[in-house]
Amino acid sequence: FYRTLLGLGVFTLFIIAAVYLAAELGILRGLRLLARVAQRFGTGELSARAKVPHVHDEISSLAVAFNTMADSLAARHREALDAHMQVAGDLFKPKLAVGLKVKAALKAGLWYAAWYPRQWLPTLGHTPAAIPAPLQDHWRFVQAASRRLARTLFHAMLRYQQGLEKRQLVLFRLVEVGVDLFAMAATISRAAMLKEDAVALADLFCLEARRRIDQRLAQPDLPTDRAGYRVAQDVLAGRCAWLESEIVA
Repeated sequence: FYRTLLGLGVFTLFIIAAVYLAAELGILRGLRLLARVAQRFGTGELSARAKVPHVHDEISSLAVAFNTMADSLAARHREALDAHMQVAGDLFKPKLAVGLKVKAALKAGLWYAAWYPRQWLPTLGHTPAAIPAPLQDHWRFVQAASRRLARTLFHAMLRYQQGLEKRQLVLFRLVEVGVDLFAMAATISRAAMLKEDAVALADLFCLEARRRIDQRLAQPDLPTDRAGYRVAQDVLAGRCAWLESEIVA
């Protein structure tokens, strides 16, 4: 009788250990797959999405969160280019007839002749009086940096032409600038509503955002971008699998 109980106990412990080990291996496998999808997305494959498991667990929650973030970033990326692509997109189509390209070039030339000089002009008008004094300089920065962002995106279009869509890191940095500018404007507006209680926090946030914006606009493309892309390709090809060994004891 005791031997039977002992045998059942050992068997139960074995089953528990097996289930635990299978769960741990499943979580690790799910995390590795999610990491690879994130790496693909980070190297410019904007259509990369994580496969959501049918089982509702931590991995499925992470996959849903990642896909939501990826959808949002891809949408912002498209919004950053839509206005320019509507005007000059035909110029970058290699198979377009010469006559249509000439027509598109004239249309784009007229549009940019009026648009580009305005991006160098200061904004006319006064800062809204409702904005607290410590935040008024940040408000003017948002206006000036918005025009600088437009110029930088235009210069990138001229430099890379149809190859710009493959310069995902450049585009992501410019999108991040746009996000920071929007966040600054929203923060300043909210602080103006809350008055003195939020001014110090808003000022600190804007100072940090301005530092990030200046860095990204000063150098939207980095010398390490190509090296990073090559390493990412090696990771996706499995040539860096040795990094995963002995990570989890």
